Formats: sequence, C-alpha cells, structure tokens
Amino acid sequence: MSQINPALGAPGGDLVVRRLTKVFQTGDEPVVALDGIDLEVPEGQFVGLVGASGSGKSTFLRLVDGLTAPTEGSITIGGEPVTRPGADRGFVFQQDRMLPWRTVVDNVILGLEINGVKKKVARAKARELLQIVGLGKFEQSFPGELSGGMRQRANLARAYAIEPRILLMDEPYAALDGQTREMMQSWLLDMWQERQATVLFVTHQIDEAVYLADRVVVFTSRPGRIKADITIDLPRPRTLEIKRTQAFADYVNEVWAHIEEEVKESMRLEMEHGHS
Repeated sequence: MSQINPALGAPGGDLVVRRLTKVFQTGDEPVVALDGIDLEVPEGQFVGLVGASGSGKSTFLRLVDGLTAPTEGSITIGGEPVTRPGADRGFVFQQDRMLPWRTVVDNVILGLEINGVKKKVARAKARELLQIVGLGKFEQSFPGELSGGMRQRANLARAYAIEPRILLMDEPYAALDGQTREMMQSWLLDMWQERQATVLFVTHQIDEAVYLADRVVVFTSRPGRIKADITIDLPRPRTLEIKRTQAFADYVNEVWAHIEEEVKESMRLEMEHGHS
C-alpha cells in the first residue's frame, strides 16, 4: 500500500542528520539514547516521529534545536551545522510555558523581542497570527483566563512568530482532551499550510501522526534507531473526515505493526530497570 523508505529521505533536504548518536552518563552506566540516526527532511515537509517511551524522540528534537550536543554525528540546517539554539527553529513543548503575568499578545511577541524586533512591528505580526489561530478577541487576556487548547494555540502563534524554518513539537497536545486535541490538529494543519515551515512532531498517538504528517518515522526502543520511514500518501488539505476512511485505517495499522514490537521491548526494559 505504502512505500517504506530507507532511513534517508529525499536528497538535498533542508535538515540533514548524519550518524547522530547521543550517550548520557547516568551513574556508573552510560545510557545510549540514540544510535546512528541518519535522516533527511526536505524543506516544508511535515514529519511525525513515533516510538515507544524512552526511544529518544524528545532527545532527538533537543539535539536538532541545539539544546544539547551530540556525542557523535552531525546535524545541519540549510548546510549550516547546528551548534546552539537559533531563530531558525521554534520549539513547542507539551506544556504551553506561557508567562502568566503577560497578556496573550505579549507572550506571542516574546521571541520577536528577544530577536530585537521593534515592539510595534512585533505586535502587528502577533495580532495577525492570533487572528489565524482564532484568538484575535483574546489578545489582551492573560493565560490563566484561557482553556488549555487556547493556550496551546497561542503557544503555536508564538512559535510561528519568529518565522522558523523548522518547527519542533514535542507531544504538544498530550494534556488535552480528545475533542480539543482533534481541533488543535486541524488548527496546526491550517497554520502549516499557511506558513510552510518544516515540522518535526513527536507523538504517542499513531492516528495523530498519520493525520498530520507527510512521513511517519518509527524509532526503535532504546537505543533509538530508525526502524521505518513510511510515506503517508493521503490527499491534502486534510480534514478530520479522512480519519474515517479505510486508507487512513490502513496507515495506522501499518505504523502500529512496526511499533508494537518496540513497545513490548520498552515495557520489558522498564519492568527490569524501572521507568526512566
């Protein structure tokens, strides 16, 4: 039904990862989180990252963002090596991390302020983005006055405000209820189609990855390696109705077939060594 690609994607991609390995020293025993990751992501592509707990998906995002350094291997964006965080990357975490003492619009302009953009220009851009995510009427509200889904929409606007080349999203909807989560998936696709940044999206929900992504990359249990790279050949733009099609269900089953063995192995390791 679908093509299972080799670990390398299309040549000449905007994001290029070569032999990426990350080892953490915890106590007496080194822990290999990632082992020899090779991946290419063309500019503007949406990639879902799935795998068992502890497979290194979040570590991979932190490496791409420059928040931590690889033990071995390299990461380049547009041919430039990643050595630290930069304005070409935006990070959306599971928790929205909105500053409670700042209004919504002032939260959205935070990255622009850090980058030295004049406040008037920054506010104009923030207001445009808040309109896109349906929060135009809430720009003067404070985060504590918003629902979880609304805060994550504001968080998404803040990430897009700096016009990143790559948007890194680490289980951003995990804390939301099912209905809100589905609506946020639609908001994200609207934003992505409007702005066309490259997206790396970590999730434990296989159906979420299939719905959002052009490709779903499956990580093995620790140490994390790429087990499968599956092209999702579903038409765009996508609406939630596509989740009720047989083609969608087939993709979900295909991804699950790759990940099931890894989940079982991860659970076995957790039982032996405790959750980490």
